[in-house]
Amino acid sequence: MAGSADWDAIIVGGGHNGLVASFYLARAGLKVLVLEAKPKVGGACVTEEIFPGYLHEPCAQSLYALQPEIIRDARLVERGLETRSGTLGAHVYPDGGHLVLSGEKLGDFAEIARFSRHDAANHPRWKVFVARAGGILRPYVMRPPVSLAQVFADYSGSDDEALLSRLVTTSIGEIMRDFFDSDVILAAMWNPADLGSLWETGSGLGFALSRAVGMRELEGVARPSGTVMGGIGEVTRLLSEAAAELGVEIRVDSPVERLMVEEGGVAGVEMANGDQLGARVVVSNADPRRTFLKLVDESELDASFLKRVGRLRATYGAMKFLCTLSELPEFYATSEFDPVEIAGGAVRVRPSTEYRELAWEDVQRGRLPRAPMLSMVHPSALDPSRAPAGKHAGSWYIEYAPNELAEGTWDERRDEMAERLLDMVDRYSPNYRRAIIDLKLLTPWDIAQDRLITGGHIHHVDVIPSQMLSNRPLPELSQYRTPLANLYLCGAGMHPWGEVTGAPGHNAAQQILADLGAVG
Repeated sequence: MAGSADWDAIIVGGGHNGLVASFYLARAGLKVLVLEAKPKVGGACVTEEIFPGYLHEPCAQSLYALQPEIIRDARLVERGLETRSGTLGAHVYPDGGHLVLSGEKLGDFAEIARFSRHDAANHPRWKVFVARAGGILRPYVMRPPVSLAQVFADYSGSDDEALLSRLVTTSIGEIMRDFFDSDVILAAMWNPADLGSLWETGSGLGFALSRAVGMRELEGVARPSGTVMGGIGEVTRLLSEAAAELGVEIRVDSPVERLMVEEGGVAGVEMANGDQLGARVVVSNADPRRTFLKLVDESELDASFLKRVGRLRATYGAMKFLCTLSELPEFYATSEFDPVEIAGGAVRVRPSTEYRELAWEDVQRGRLPRAPMLSMVHPSALDPSRAPAGKHAGSWYIEYAPNELAEGTWDERRDEMAERLLDMVDRYSPNYRRAIIDLKLLTPWDIAQDRLITGGHIHHVDVIPSQMLSNRPLPELSQYRTPLANLYLCGAGMHPWGEVTGAPGHNAAQQILADLGAVG
């Protein structure tokens, strides 16, 4: 056994939330160790040279929700965090049509009006609604979660009480029908991510949360958003730099084999090489299923608790298609626009609500996706450091993909899926396939293996009403504490959500400091 505590806190996993937690714990004077299994920190927020001379992002590919308190406290902008945003976002359609939005009022009106003047007139109302819905949950992002009942109590008698009720009791699809008649516009205006179907009851609450994490601002704090110069791994590199300056020790190539339990509490960790390290507290940045079903001996936990951990809904899956290109891609539908402006934004394929529902149905049935939704970005159009001169890096985020296939395995059918995606892009681009030099398709299985995330679910568990706020991921885990004394959770499966927000890491650190009687 490790004996006396070698550290005040050991963080298992050097993803961005683990680094954020380490920063705040060290700032309060704790002696902190971060243990990362991979050769570099970052987890799912990392940039890698997958092909020589090209920088790609295997998971997260754009920044929009990193919380301003973290940006300020870790001085990330002063350390060099820089982003650029493409001016155009393009939706392309099989018939050659397009919807290209720039955020410019008159231009967006004209684009939407080509499909529906009614929807164009309502688009400003929709944007007001989005801000209002996000504003409801915004006060709860950077704090330990409260119950949904408490949220209703907080808004009782206010103008937002009825809106909150509707977000919970209906679907985001039904709400959107109040604003948009055109199915094309409705499909373009919101991607439900791990909410699944647009028509799932309660999906409005997850929608509001996704807006809340992306809209929080602090006076005087710059909010970088868009393509990160040098790749999104710069976020975790700079966070590790900030943590190290406070005395945090970060060890890479240091996989943890198990958590050591004594008398109902975690006393430290045992490394894959057999070393044992003691700590007052251990903080797991791993997903809840990996933490309790892999890192803790099942005899140390109640069987009913383990069963409920195993039943957590974690249906959502995504793929990443990474490629190197000999030239900038062009798209039939957007030939009238500057190719650099189009490639520097995001090119999306989600042409209808029926298409989106088909994508979700395939996930439920474990089928190879027939209607994958694509978000294609080409960061080298904005950041030349990503590729050699005259060449480009392409990255497609693909939804949805089942964690496991009903027929065959992802390892067996990866090439088949890649060819299906290439056939699909042929419908939208005259030169994409021809321009590809190298490619790599990362399936949920690959993400699970590469990033040590159960099922390859980058948000760890789905964000649905039964797994939100004080139920995320389970009621007895929602305050970042666990049934084992001295063990805390700080990863994407915790409140408020996944994505590159840093909020779970921040909130977990504040809870730990409160429990230890320290000042954050």
